[in-house]
Amino acid sequence: MDIRKRIGWNVRRLRKEREITQEDFATDSGFDRGYISGVERGVRNP
Repeated sequence: MDIRKRIGWNVRRLRKEREITQEDFATDSGFDRGYISGVERGVRNP
């Protein structure tokens, strides 16, 4: 598993443990929801 996928998997796991939607996470972090989605899927650089 490459590093982007591993980081994305961990971001998703932690977000879901905290019961936060991608939209809420994006708003709180200042990033676009599409970017968060890409990071979680391992297709965008974190």
